[in-house]
Amino acid sequence: MGRDPEGWTLMPAEQLTGFRSERWLHVPFDPPVAVDGHVVTSLATPKPCVASYVAALA
Repeated sequence: MGRDPEGWTLMPAEQLTGFRSERWLHVPFDPPVAVDGHVVTSLATPKPCVASYVAALA
């Protein structure tokens, strides 16, 4: 994980259930938000892996 104090990431809330760390701050959005994005992989990435990435972010 980077140490840039300006860095951030979005994660599905389900991935944070029960997760505890002093390095992470869980800030729920109220109301929830939708974020458009893209999955970028190498052409060498197996198709089942790409499909799982897409499904995880769907």
